[in-house]
Amino acid sequence: VAPVVAAETDGERVTESLKALAVVARTYMLSHPNRHADEGFDFCDTTHCQFYRGESDLAAEVAAPVVASAVAATAGEYLSYASEPVETYFTAACGGKTLTPEMVWGGASKGYPYHRIVCRWCRGSRFDRWARSASTDAVLEALSLALGFRLAPTAEIIITSDGRDEFVRAITIKDTLHQATMSADQFRRAIGQRLGWNTVISPKTLPRTA
Repeated sequence: VAPVVAAETDGERVTESLKALAVVARTYMLSHPNRHADEGFDFCDTTHCQFYRGESDLAAEVAAPVVASAVAATAGEYLSYASEPVETYFTAACGGKTLTPEMVWGGASKGYPYHRIVCRWCRGSRFDRWARSASTDAVLEALSLALGFRLAPTAEIIITSDGRDEFVRAITIKDTLHQATMSADQFRRAIGQRLGWNTVISPKTLPRTA
């Protein structure tokens, strides 16, 4: 837990916020066993699961004693709902308004009393508006592998979004022979697995290809 907290935070270390993150990170581990079972392990070390740079990360951190002590102070603590660990998801910035798990990943509600909230802190974040770049060839190659058929170089990527919140709900990819629709999360996974998980950093907006 401690190396995850160290990797997932940046800048000034505030003890109480580190404690909160430690509880959330620990709860995430307890509620997501076998996340990469088909690959032979539970979690990856990228932001797809939780960022992790190794046990030596703590020794390299100037604020290591602060991180380690904050994690130790919450040892054994986790969040639960209906006597089970909650599927705790967190993000560096929500873009000014949070999303429910169902909005991001689809599927049926877990019954959690989650509600969207307006966040004035993230509204002013540098990630409120973001941009990433990737070549058209690389993007189409990643999508072709995910979809199981070869897309033509002239393929179109069409975004369906919620105009009010700029939340991308679906992406349609089509060329002269094929058409497929993916959720924003499926699109991010397809791109992330080939081009890195920070290529598409949220479903709020999507990068242009160039």
